[in-house]
Amino acid sequence: MAKTVTRRELLAGFVAAGALFLPAAALADSLVLVVGPDSKLDDISHAKLRRVFLMRPTDSPNGGRFKPLNLPKGTHPRQTFDSKVLQMSPDEVNRYWIDQKIRGVQPPPTVDAGAAVEILKKVPAAIAYLPGSAATGLRKVSIEGNPHWLG
Repeated sequence: MAKTVTRRELLAGFVAAGALFLPAAALADSLVLVVGPDSKLDDISHAKLRRVFLMRPTDSPNGGRFKPLNLPKGTHPRQTFDSKVLQMSPDEVNRYWIDQKIRGVQPPPTVDAGAAVEILKKVPAAIAYLPGSAATGLRKVSIEGNPHWLG
């Protein structure tokens, strides 16, 4: 006798197999980590990415220090990134940068997505997070081997 599969079991199977498909628009607007097309970076650890965006000295594979770019405060991509990568709320991020400024450390420059794309194309050590729809012509970087880590 065949076993009856519940909806929950079926969905769990699809998710486990990676067969849960999203509309193309949802994939295009998911957040991606990107570098310029000439960058040598393909993958980065979560710990190293966190260090980069907290402006702790971190070398890029292209030579020199990474040059992180932030999207504007209050935007959904920025809040998602700060929560997932920095593991901080907006208030915690603000307090962190107040403390760092006292110590002489400035936060990464804040730019819009269009400016980030132009900078990434010209500066090999630059790194940013962008909506997938804005990342055309850039190299997408996996985090811990997962290209969809940021969602």
